[in-house]
Amino acid sequence: MPLFPDYVIKEVADKNDIYDVISQTVSLKKSGSSYIGLCPFHNEKTPSFSVSPRRGIFKCFGCGEGGDVIGFVMKNENLSFFDAVTKLASRANITLPEVKNFDKDKSEKRKEKAQHIYEINKEAANYFYSNIKNSPEAIAYFKKRELSSSQVKAFWLGYAPDSWTGLFDHLVSKGYTEGDIYDAGLIRRHESGRYYDYFRNRVMFTIFDSNSNIIGFGGRVLDDSKPKYLNSPDSSVFSKGKNLYSINLAKHSKKKFCILCEGYMDAIALISAGYDNTVATLGTAIGDSQARMLSRFFEEVVICYDSDDAGRNATNRAITVLRGQDKLKISVLDLKAKKDPDEYIKTYGKERFNSMLNARKTDMEYLIDYFGENYNLKKSDEKIRYISELTQYLSLIPTKVELDVYASVVAEKTGVQASSIISQCGVKRAAGLAISREILML
Repeated sequence: MPLFPDYVIKEVADKNDIYDVISQTVSLKKSGSSYIGLCPFHNEKTPSFSVSPRRGIFKCFGCGEGGDVIGFVMKNENLSFFDAVTKLASRANITLPEVKNFDKDKSEKRKEKAQHIYEINKEAANYFYSNIKNSPEAIAYFKKRELSSSQVKAFWLGYAPDSWTGLFDHLVSKGYTEGDIYDAGLIRRHESGRYYDYFRNRVMFTIFDSNSNIIGFGGRVLDDSKPKYLNSPDSSVFSKGKNLYSINLAKHSKKKFCILCEGYMDAIALISAGYDNTVATLGTAIGDSQARMLSRFFEEVVICYDSDDAGRNATNRAITVLRGQDKLKISVLDLKAKKDPDEYIKTYGKERFNSMLNARKTDMEYLIDYFGENYNLKKSDEKIRYISELTQYLSLIPTKVELDVYASVVAEKTGVQASSIISQCGVKRAAGLAISREILML
């Protein structure tokens, strides 16, 4: 049987939502965070077939069949593993590698290499943590941020000393090679050929993947040097645009929504306050891969970015990206007080934050109010610009009913007919599709 690399199989499974695939042949009804229906693999009158989009699996409690989306297609359509992967790859527009070029030994070596990097990163995390006690600056920083010693330990925080080869020498003493340490992104090579530590004189934040493997680090300076934050470089196990801080904790939350922040400290503060469903981006704007990851584990994403202009612009971009996940509900927690979540909860407390969370607005409600603050709607030209700004986002709405609802709200604020606003959304959507076609033709 032809085989594919593990990373290809994972991509195929991740990009084929199990609910979307199964609901094409099985009538499913919502039941809590899952869906239920009549099992297609045996005759039954009472639904015992369950689908969990968050976990990416199906299970029949009648006949015992279960598995992931690939396993369902294999069983339901009587296909081989190869054919099921090929079909799902085509469905998700994924280009598969030629099987004749696939080397099973290379795939195994790649898996072993990843495991080796995880081990190196764990040793590095322990090294960073052990350095805190010898660094008055790091201790002062954590105290200033109101972090207890138990929090520092629980979140695997640490300190990279102001040394050119401190970590490098430590890892070599543990038996790791220069090449392995370099591949983990922990050292750099000078033009002279000598190696030096990538992170120096920074407090360190350990980054885990969704399976709790340590894949990288984020470091914050203790002085005025630049850059203020530095993430591990991309490696075979880490990409800052494809991972989320604390996703390994949030995925186990019983809450159906997650809180999306911008910074490590924001996530730590909210998790410490009891919001175990909090994640943060890694210094970049949220991308499609991260949005897909969130849609696997949650039904709703609550954007809780900083309240300054940069944070608001990032919120608007996040809405656009997250709207690409059809079944994902999006809302915004606008803190208003010109503070980030970390400062807010420490200043005003959990009770007030919780009140704000419960009063959160849908993404479109937020945008309608946000852009409304920037324009004088008594002036015709500003009213036109206001509607033009909004329709860029309203055109992302996939259903007619939802669009009607928000178009009516805008109509009431502006006095412009809802039908005209809906029509303008159609123009924006068509323009977007035209641009996309042009890009594809380049």
